[in-house]
Amino acid sequence: MFSPVTLVTLLLAGPQAPTTVEGADPPVERPVVEEAAAAPAVAEPVAPPPDAPIRAVAPEPVQPVELTEEGQLVSGGRALSPREFYALAGRGDLVERGERNLTARRWLFGSSAVVLVAAVTLGIVFLSLVPDINQPYCLSGLARYEQCVAARDLYDRSGVLTLAGGAAAAAVLAGLGLATRPDVLTRWELDQLVTRYNQDHGGR
Repeated sequence: MFSPVTLVTLLLAGPQAPTTVEGADPPVERPVVEEAAAAPAVAEPVAPPPDAPIRAVAPEPVQPVELTEEGQLVSGGRALSPREFYALAGRGDLVERGERNLTARRWLFGSSAVVLVAAVTLGIVFLSLVPDINQPYCLSGLARYEQCVAARDLYDRSGVLTLAGGAAAAAVLAGLGLATRPDVLTRWELDQLVTRYNQDHGGR
C-alpha cells in the first residue's frame, strides 16, 4: 500500500518512468510478438480438361494409275510425270536413275551446242583466209601462183572439214542426249510397273 504522502508526490511529479516501489511487485515485461509474415498464397492445381474422344479417320482410297495410249500417266484425273509415279510406287532407285539421266542429257545437249558453235566459228575463220589467186601477188610468177593455189586449197579444205566434222560431232552428242531417257523405263516396262502398282493397292 502507498502512503498518502507518496501518492501526492507521484501525482505532482506527473508521469515518469516506472520505478520500483518498495513493497510493490516489479513490472512484468511483455515480450513483443512479431506478426508472422503472411504465407504466400498457393494456387490450387487446375485439373486438365478431359481428353477429347479420338475419332477414327478412314484412310483415303488410293487412286489407281492409268497409262494412256499416248504414254501419259494419269491418277485421279491428274497427270503424273514418270518421276512422280516412281516415287508413288516406292521406286527410289528409278528416281535416282532418272535424275542422273536428266543431268547427263543436259550435259550432252550443252556440249553439242558448244561443239557446233565452235565448229561454225572456226570453219568461217578458215574460209575467210582463202587467198584470191587473181590478186597481183599470185599472178606475178608461176611459183607464187602455185603457192596461192596451195594455200587456197588448204584453207578451203580446212574450213569445210571443220564445219562438217563439228556438225557431225554435235549431231552425235545430241543423239546421245536423246537416247538418255529421264523416264528410265520403256513403254512395256512402265506398263508392267503400273499394273503391279494397281494390284498392290487394290486398283484395277
